[in-house]
Amino acid sequence: MTKKKKIGLKYCGGCRAQYNRVAVVKQAQQTLKDLVEFISPESEEAECILVVSGCKTACADITPFAKRPICFIAGEEDAQVWVEEMQQTLSEGT
Repeated sequence: MTKKKKIGLKYCGGCRAQYNRVAVVKQAQQTLKDLVEFISPESEEAECILVVSGCKTACADITPFAKRPICFIAGEEDAQVWVEEMQQTLSEGT
């Protein structure tokens, strides 16, 4: 069994959300269930941080995560691209 990549999940405040951020993450989680485990972004185990913003402003504070790779999702299309990239990248590592 392949070790899952631990990804810290950070949501924005949702003040101007233009799509259902939670539903998009749930779909990504279902698609990547064998490859990825979402954990708290504050966890030392987080290998990278996924910032899920409700709009293109992407104003979530990422200062605490500056020393780790950060990926951004600001819409459903971004999420789809990120999921496809993760599938390709992590499947190649198996």
